[in-house]
Amino acid sequence: MKNTLKKSFQKETSRICLTTDTWTSLQRISYMVLTAHWIDDEWKLQKKIINFCPISTHRSESIGQALEKSLQAWGIEKIFTITVDNVSSNNVAVDYLRKKGAVRYIRASPSRLFKFNHRAEEEMVAYFHDDHNVFLDLSAGCGVPTFDDWENVRRVTKVLEAFHELTLKVSGSLHVTSNTFFEVVTDVHCLFDEWKHCGDLDIMPMASKMNDKYKNYWSDSKVMNLLIYLAVIFDPRRKIVFLAFGVNLLFPTIADDIIRMINRELHYLFDEYSAIVEGNHQMNVEV
Repeated sequence: MKNTLKKSFQKETSRICLTTDTWTSLQRISYMVLTAHWIDDEWKLQKKIINFCPISTHRSESIGQALEKSLQAWGIEKIFTITVDNVSSNNVAVDYLRKKGAVRYIRASPSRLFKFNHRAEEEMVAYFHDDHNVFLDLSAGCGVPTFDDWENVRRVTKVLEAFHELTLKVSGSLHVTSNTFFEVVTDVHCLFDEWKHCGDLDIMPMASKMNDKYKNYWSDSKVMNLLIYLAVIFDPRRKIVFLAFGVNLLFPTIADDIIRMINRELHYLFDEYSAIVEGNHQMNVEV
């Protein structure tokens, strides 16, 4: 089975996308999982876990070495992207492999669970959770929520529901999602702009803090992965017209420069694949 999959990686014409995650078990053993994603010759999205292994520590050197060892073992060279969580050690680990492909940060961090636990202790709130839900023990802390508490929850839910739907939009594992990222980024931009002027004294400061977090990732056009732009163009429902609209919305002062850069890179990509197709055609003629 492994040899068959390894041969398929070596003969695949498409590049391979990798996702990785690390965590520590209850026994305090650190693990790393590495998953490969690619589109096969029949245009079907494939997903395989290619490594699940213990690592010595969560330090960047250990993660980087484990990634390198896995790629060499599988003979994977044509890497499209590597997606990791936003743990700082992973940032350095991917720098270790940056020469092999582009990098994007789209997964959740275990540090968020730490922050949640810290706030729960501050508020003296007891809770338990499963894989998908968190349940509060209302017999502790301030007791059963009041009518005003539930009203606040309803208002906040309207904000969180929008993010839940957008998260589902880009989190599919059985279909291609790269063409949806740019649209989601523009949707979030519009939501924050709407909430800043909604008049709700609870929603407005919360939206302001969320907007600051959003700007850390998406306010600088230089950190936007070029592939996010190109995926929009390849989507027949969007094309360059929608991309130009979104770029003007996000980066109005430099939109023209960004569009020119995208057009230039699109032509480079076309020339690269044209050379591949032409080379394959000549080989078939010779045969």
